[in-house]
Amino acid sequence: MKFVLKDGLVHIVDYHGIPNNKVEGIVESPGISYNAIEYSINNGPFKPVNKGKIVIEPQHLKGSELSIRVRGTGSGPADYYKSDVIPLLHTVILGGTLEDRYPEALKYLLKEMKTLKEELKGNMFTLVDTFEQIIEKGSLF
Repeated sequence: MKFVLKDGLVHIVDYHGIPNNKVEGIVESPGISYNAIEYSINNGPFKPVNKGKIVIEPQHLKGSELSIRVRGTGSGPADYYKSDVIPLLHTVILGGTLEDRYPEALKYLLKEMKTLKEELKGNMFTLVDTFEQIIEKGSLF
């Protein structure tokens, strides 16, 4: 995963798997070099970027949203970057396929979709029959 710093924003690109529910990503700032880069998760305290990586621990993924702020310092004033707020409904899947991560959940969802489709199809037949009765009789009563 990469966190690209550009135009005051943190762009999250190049997703890969999440080992042990810990998100790690390399920080890139194309065309700009900093003496030090620090990051903050969910408006927490700034921590230094270690070996060019931002680490998002599992406890940061337990809230309702995730936001990242990055501060780059050089010879002049610090530059600040921030990500969009990422809503966390139940879990975050960054990288990998859903089939690999949650096969049982996916199978259940597909089964429910099939059942819903069959119910809708049955309701459509009932609706068509009702319209045919209306046309034949001139009314339902």
